[in-house]
Amino acid sequence: MRSRYSVAGGGLLLVAALGYFFSLQISEFIDGARYNVADNFVSDLGTMCRTSPVLGRVCVELPSHNLFDYSSVALGICLFACSGLFYAAFRSKAFSPLVALSGVGVLGVGVFTEAAPAEHTVFSLIAFLIGGLAAIASYKIIGGFFGYFSVAMGAATILFLFLDSELVGLGLGIGGAERMVVYPELIWAMCFGGALLSQKHDPNTQQG
Repeated sequence: MRSRYSVAGGGLLLVAALGYFFSLQISEFIDGARYNVADNFVSDLGTMCRTSPVLGRVCVELPSHNLFDYSSVALGICLFACSGLFYAAFRSKAFSPLVALSGVGVLGVGVFTEAAPAEHTVFSLIAFLIGGLAAIASYKIIGGFFGYFSVAMGAATILFLFLDSELVGLGLGIGGAERMVVYPELIWAMCFGGALLSQKHDPNTQQG
């Protein structure tokens, strides 16, 4: 049995992750004429920047930039809210802070686009690395088969993050390689949220 906090946190996480996933797909459809999932970074959906030997660094906002940026900010805020709900439910000193930090990373990606390369890179690394660690840390929360699944998704995110150049070399392109980092995190978030949401609520349980 889980408390109302875990049910609320799971529901919010599921909705936020699904919403972000669909916003990515819609953004790709909107920018289809100028955007290629293999040749472009995920963040190019917001602001696409390239360096030219003649013009220097040139940044262009694609038609979907508002959708991508706002959905990133929204997901970051939701993750931060989820961390509070998860702490109230589980009193985890590792999992909840990791979820909060990953939310800060995602929010920063939406606020600092590729036009601010240093900040964008830092927040992207926080979102990817800390998000992967959060998935691994959820093993102690959920346990069982899904606990192992969570570890696998978190490990995949971190592994692919450090094997980025190798994935590009396999023909996935920079966009495909980055999605191998992003998708395991999103899959974990949706599955973890759904698992918590589906658990029965015990009205007599008082946590937090």
